[in-house]
Amino acid sequence: MDNKKVKVGMKVKIIGGNGHHHSIPPGTITRIASKHGGDWMVDEGQYLRSSMFEPAIRSKTEIQGEINSLQAEIKDLEDRLDFMKKSKNEEFDEDEFKCWKALRIVESSKDEFEKAQALAKLIKG
Repeated sequence: MDNKKVKVGMKVKIIGGNGHHHSIPPGTITRIASKHGGDWMVDEGQYLRSSMFEPAIRSKTEIQGEINSLQAEIKDLEDRLDFMKKSKNEEFDEDEFKCWKALRIVESSKDEFEKAQALAKLIKG
């Protein structure tokens, strides 16, 4: 792959070692974490030459799944920030947050089964 087309954060697929040794199996999808000289470090903490990977081709389903996952993560972070604002805390406390979230679930207009499922999910983390 052309070194100029590689960007930090880009998802890539490992295609081989090309004389360099690493322990990432061919076909693995990973992300470029940083650049070091002529090499690229991937999320697994290993350095690769650009000839050892290619852009990861993803399906619409995979992209939608990643969007859904990121939206859920954003929602969770927004809930945490909302808790901190309402509690006037400058530092986050996980235990207080879980209690606050449990109270919100109990006070919601969901039926008892939906509340039980939501509480179980909260407990499992």
